[in-house]
Amino acid sequence: MDDLEAGGVVCWGLEWGLDDCQHIVPLNDMRPHDRTETCWCRPVADDDGLVVIWAHNSADGREDFETGRRKPS
Repeated sequence: MDDLEAGGVVCWGLEWGLDDCQHIVPLNDMRPHDRTETCWCRPVADDDGLVVIWAHNSADGREDFETGRRKPS
């Protein structure tokens, strides 16, 4: 049983990448993330005019729990 099935807390982190952009990455994901726009998870850019923020996608599917598309079993 993983943390999501057990009702555990999953978190996100905001970190600076080597590309001088900020990256929102899932912490303790099933696979490590590169803090780059070419990460395996195909992050999506959000440019607020001051800094580019890359939102990474998780390998464990935690976004589905956060949006309600998936419920803990």
